[in-house]
Amino acid sequence: MVKPDAGLDYRLVVPSRGRPDNMARIQRLLPTATIVVAEDERDRYLAEVDADKLVCHPGAAGGVSGLPAVLNWIWAHFDEDTVVEADDDLLTCKAWTGESARRVWQNITNPEDVLQIIENGVRIAQDLDITAFGWGKSQNAAFAKPDHKPITPTGLVANVFGVRGAAKKRPYDPLMIGRASVDWTLRTLLEDRCVMIDKRVFFDCGTIFGGAGGNAGIVTEEKFRLATQRLRERWGGHVSFGGSNTAAASGTRKTDKDGKTIARVQGDRQVSMKVTRHAHGAAK
Repeated sequence: MVKPDAGLDYRLVVPSRGRPDNMARIQRLLPTATIVVAEDERDRYLAEVDADKLVCHPGAAGGVSGLPAVLNWIWAHFDEDTVVEADDDLLTCKAWTGESARRVWQNITNPEDVLQIIENGVRIAQDLDITAFGWGKSQNAAFAKPDHKPITPTGLVANVFGVRGAAKKRPYDPLMIGRASVDWTLRTLLEDRCVMIDKRVFFDCGTIFGGAGGNAGIVTEEKFRLATQRLRERWGGHVSFGGSNTAAASGTRKTDKDGKTIARVQGDRQVSMKVTRHAHGAAK
């Protein structure tokens, strides 16, 4: 039986919406996680999750709708020093292993090993008093450079990540629909000066806005466009979208046979954050 380290003051949570069918996979990978859902989805999730592992927030009726609002609720609700969040579409955990040129991404399927990866991040953050930490966002070794830059002080904090201290008190902007993680990360870098990203590990959460549930259906094209505009206005040259020839904010849609949007593939979904150590570079 997988048990969390009793010496670490932290909680692992998985906020979920409309995806009770994902819980079998989530609980195989993260058997110690607390599942957080809206009150009106309690019964659907109790069919998949034990009652002692399920926590409910008020949902839309109580003003908690969309991932930014849910995360704000989670940070305020749990008292542990550190809260680690994992997305409910998590597919697998991969680690950059091997020797020299023979290193490859290896699937980590043992839940004890996955928990050790997470708890190592918690322990380092607590020891070094780092307020936010996470893992790599790409399994493209040429891009991520896990050999040359295995751990970096900048990078997007999202998908699977931990918060503590000042970062745990820093709310997400609920108007940044689909962009909240980028905005929150930049504010954290500005105010706390660094995060910790371990690129030797990649948590694969699949296609952005893919399938039913999660943010799908909440993040409309218009809300996403307005959030992109808001992000540009707030951060100016410190963010860029999809290179020099940025596509329209609404992006290119993937649709099913009936024309229903099932995912977005868009140039400007790829956000680059420009960070400088000089004070004048952080004027925003």
